[in-house]
This record gives sequence, C-alpha cells and structure tokens, in this order.
Amino acid sequence: MIGGMLRQKVYGLALGYEDLNDHTDLRKDTAIQTAAGKDKVLASSSTLCRFENAADQQLCWDINKAFVEVFIESFKKPPKEIILDFDATDDPVHGVF
Repeated sequence: MIGGMLRQKVYGLALGYEDLNDHTDLRKDTAIQTAAGKDKVLASSSTLCRFENAADQQLCWDINKAFVEVFIESFKKPPKEIILDFDATDDPVHGVF
C-alpha cells in the first residue's frame, strides 16, 4: 500500500504533475496504475496528502540511508570515499583545479 502510493506520487512527479489535485484524474489512468503495481483506482489526492504529511524525521533518515546504500551497491567494488556536496550553489567552476 505505502509502496504503491509512493510510486504513484513519484511517477506523477516524473510526468510533470506536481500538484496532488492532478491525481484526481491520474488515479484512474491505466498506465499509472500499472506502474504503481495496481489494477484498480489508485489513492485519492487527500490520501496522498495524508501520506506525505505523515513523514517524520526517522523516515527522512531511512530514505537517505537507502539512497546511500543503493548508490554504494551500484559499484562492483564499494568506493573508499563518498563526498556529499550539499552546497546549493550552481557554480560550474566550484571544485575545478
């Protein structure tokens, strides 16, 4: 259930539907239903809103941990070092020697 709602939201975002009210129509879309692994009407906008607002700090930590683990697993040999650059500045010269 949670995975299906997450997939529904992520696929909606990937398709350019940023607002939850877009899911009023998307929830009935066969392609989105298939991508979310369901064969019936998906979560409503209000259900997705409650799902998003239920996220707490622990969930955020768990998601970040999963991202790092998937990244590391993408290598045949895990990297010795990972540099996380949290600088939001988009400066193409930054870090170039």
